[in-house]
Amino acid sequence: MTHFDWNEKLAHAALAAILLVSVGACDQKSEQNSAEESAQSRGVGESIAAMKMYDTMPEIRQGEIFVGESRKSGKDGPEDRAEAARVLELMRELLGLLATENLAGLNDHISRSQGLYVDLKAHKTFAEIEKDVRNPTGYLRTYYLNSESLRERTDEPEQLAIRDVFKLTRVVTADVYLQSDRKQCELRLRLEDAPSKSYYLNNPVFIQENGQWFIYRLF
Repeated sequence: MTHFDWNEKLAHAALAAILLVSVGACDQKSEQNSAEESAQSRGVGESIAAMKMYDTMPEIRQGEIFVGESRKSGKDGPEDRAEAARVLELMRELLGLLATENLAGLNDHISRSQGLYVDLKAHKTFAEIEKDVRNPTGYLRTYYLNSESLRERTDEPEQLAIRDVFKLTRVVTADVYLQSDRKQCELRLRLEDAPSKSYYLNNPVFIQENGQWFIYRLF
């Protein structure tokens, strides 16, 4: 694991604090909608096994772009749209890794200094991610690639690995929440062919370092 001096540690803590503030409003909205969608899903009683699953990863389409603390759409400029396009292209690359089950390729898209949140709260260093993707029964391979193993681990028959969640739709619409300084970005994902199952996905968060975008929190 990379060793930091004290100033770098303070910078990392500040970045984490900014992240929590900047994405908190979207997370709160997402969690509320997730609870509502989950309740609707249970009410319909539609079994995962009965749902149509497509053979390929879906197309990623850009939804609305929200910039800054106001989170109002339509306020984005050319530079905002350019950065949003770069983030969406990275999102497509990550889906490509899921399609080929090449989790080792994830390492190329993670900041070595900042690491990665594998869900809303669990943070792993770059070294921990490197180790995990080599483990055939590790967290990432279980939760992102193998629905059967995930169901066994959680004892929940309706669980789906993230790879299979994406296969529930042909199109994913991604609303873009971009910070004013264009250093952080969050996506809210909607499964167009299975909107009630969108709650399976976290809002992915991306950070920019030295002109390059990295995934900072997984979907």
